[in-house]
Amino acid sequence: MNNDNNEIIQNQLKILQELSSLKKDFNSKIKYDEQKEKTIDKLHNELQIYRNDLYKKLLLPMINDLIHFITRNEKETEYLENFSKEELLQRIKDINDDLKDILYRQGVESYNLENDEFDPKKQKIINTLETDKKELDKKIANHRTPGYEWEGKIIKHENVDIYLYSPPENTQSTENIQKEEEINKNENKENFQEEESNE
Repeated sequence: MNNDNNEIIQNQLKILQELSSLKKDFNSKIKYDEQKEKTIDKLHNELQIYRNDLYKKLLLPMINDLIHFITRNEKETEYLENFSKEELLQRIKDINDDLKDILYRQGVESYNLENDEFDPKKQKIINTLETDKKELDKKIANHRTPGYEWEGKIIKHENVDIYLYSPPENTQSTENIQKEEEINKNENKENFQEEESNE
């Protein structure tokens, strides 16, 4: 019986030692997970700061361009009342050119496709114009506003008007024309016969 008791005590001691070892492992795992979580939070915060700083660095040149543009226009508005109509129109064109320059410095370029073929990848139809000329069907009638691309990617399509072929309404089918001609011939024959019988 003593042997049995000793064996039971030994087994219990063994289990206690294993439990103690598990507790140590568990505590060290918790400490490791807490440290890992702190490291991840720290890295996330650093990444967020870096992103915010990067956005600022990317936007700063455009912000400076816009500030310069606004400052120059504020100075010129003082003299606008002395401008002629032509000078005002030229100034508006200059403003557009200045804004295009700002976009260009950010890698954005405007485009107008030269050919008269509609390109759905780069152009958007604003209006359709009817034409009775079949060769003009789906050809560009008007280039309205330019498109814009940024580093080879379209960010705004060029706006265009295109022709759509529509056959003229006053043309009749050949069959209808032949029927009308036949009716006219028959009427003419009848009229001729009546005239002969009257003589």
